[in-house]
Amino acid sequence: MSLRSGAGILLLLLLIAPIPQVAIAREFIGTAREIRASQAQPRASRFDLKKLVSFVASLQGEDGYFMYSPGSNRRDPIGTLLALEILSEIGVDLKSTINVDRLRDNLEWQWGYTINRTWQPSAGLQAMNIVSYSLLGTAPPTTARDYFVNLARESQNPDGGIGWYKGGASALWSTYFTIKALKALNALNAVNVQAVLSYVKESLVNYESLTPQDLYYALSTLDLLNNKLDPQLGNELYDWLKGLKYSDYKQTYYALASMKILKEKVECNVAEVIELLRKYYDPDTGGFQWLLANNSLAPDIEHTWAAVKLLELLPGVKLDNYKVKFYVYVQTPFSAIEGEGWYDDGTSATVRVLSTIVQASDEERFVFNGWSGDINEKDPVIMFTVDKPMTIYANWKKQYYVEAYSDFSSFEGVTGWYDEGSYVRLKLRETALGFPIRKVFDHFEGLTSSDTVLSDGEVSILVDGPRKVRAVWRTDYTPLFLIITLTGVAVSVALGVAIAKKREAERVAYSARAKELLAELKKYESYLSRLEEMRKNGLISDRVYEELRREYQGNIDRIKEEIKKFEDPRNGGEVYAVL
Repeated sequence: MSLRSGAGILLLLLLIAPIPQVAIAREFIGTAREIRASQAQPRASRFDLKKLVSFVASLQGEDGYFMYSPGSNRRDPIGTLLALEILSEIGVDLKSTINVDRLRDNLEWQWGYTINRTWQPSAGLQAMNIVSYSLLGTAPPTTARDYFVNLARESQNPDGGIGWYKGGASALWSTYFTIKALKALNALNAVNVQAVLSYVKESLVNYESLTPQDLYYALSTLDLLNNKLDPQLGNELYDWLKGLKYSDYKQTYYALASMKILKEKVECNVAEVIELLRKYYDPDTGGFQWLLANNSLAPDIEHTWAAVKLLELLPGVKLDNYKVKFYVYVQTPFSAIEGEGWYDDGTSATVRVLSTIVQASDEERFVFNGWSGDINEKDPVIMFTVDKPMTIYANWKKQYYVEAYSDFSSFEGVTGWYDEGSYVRLKLRETALGFPIRKVFDHFEGLTSSDTVLSDGEVSILVDGPRKVRAVWRTDYTPLFLIITLTGVAVSVALGVAIAKKREAERVAYSARAKELLAELKKYESYLSRLEEMRKNGLISDRVYEELRREYQGNIDRIKEEIKKFEDPRNGGEVYAVL
């Protein structure tokens, strides 16, 4: 049997091309990729695996083998193996889905190619039939087994690789399938395993010249033979694969599958890959499309296989009960969450946080602050359509309790919960109270270097933990002292006026008395002068003279003694000026 279709010839050329020609093949793939990307249109349809299974089953021919696409004349071990792997990945019951007996009967056929008018048996195609036997859960007949083992031995080339057909150039994927089939038969001793390892490792020296498909077959062969790469080379390959971008989802699968072999993990933008697959999903047949020779899109077995394998490989995706399911991851450090789990493609999910406030202590808590990731919402309960694996983060903000104390006055609405890192303005309503003994704001206790005093009785504090701020007051006696001082002055002035008035009254009284005394003094001095004149003239007797003189002189002395009380020491002893 030979490959006759144009698509088959292209595939054959790619399969049997020696490594130096791979760059040409990659250039063609790149050109075709641009055409295909322009042909594909975004699709919003759900993946329907029941339709997909029906599509694959419809491709089985009367001989049991599977066609590449509806109406195709090409049926061979390649399409058949891909069909069986698709159905096995989905987990269908083969006997109730396809004609297993007809296929098993015909897997013994010997396959090859007509090369230069000479038919050459193909170790690669026979290897695919051997693998198909294992997928059907049965061992190949002894004749088929022996035929393949002998053909595999004869198809190994001096470089250690195995050709797609006897005498053909070594190829990585024919080497891989041959080794896979030999291992399934426990017949690896049919070939020189060390030579195979050397061939594969030599091909990895210039790994950048390989397509992801060839790289996958090289790594898979090493994996089958339990041979590990040098860790440094493995890291280089992994990083190189991470940097590749393919609109061809088949090459995307091979790249991601290679990553899985290297590090048991896959790193990619899963949402972009899902979107790429939806572009080429055909909701009418359930298959996945690619470009045909006439530039039209149509589903085929190869790309449907690549899509199914890719879906199964992607993190957060699984094929279960004829459904494509996506996992919704919900991550939160606090509270309980409902809604994480597996969802059928296109169904609705409801995710909720059960408690929006988580109390860590009396002074510290966490408050729900919305969702991020694949969903950006503030409400604690969200509903959305699941059309890809999703990761949703419940965001929380830390809050601290802020308390402000004051024995006098009050603050403008401060005590309560505040976000970590925010600033709170504390302001006293009054900074001085009472009279004449006053309570005056002095300072704040509990401030740190991160706080800022804005004005008297007003401060901005950083909420970097629980905060307790107290307003400290002092007693101010200044008004009382002022009152006392002013009262003393008033009393002193009044007293001075009273004294002055009293003194004035006394002065007036003294002046009148002084005048009387002076007049009286002059009177007795006049009497004494006349008495002396009368004695001189003999007008009175000595006895009368002496009596009167003593009387007059005594009054004069008495008056003078009294007048001394009115002498002003400021005027050298003179009698007051008023006199």
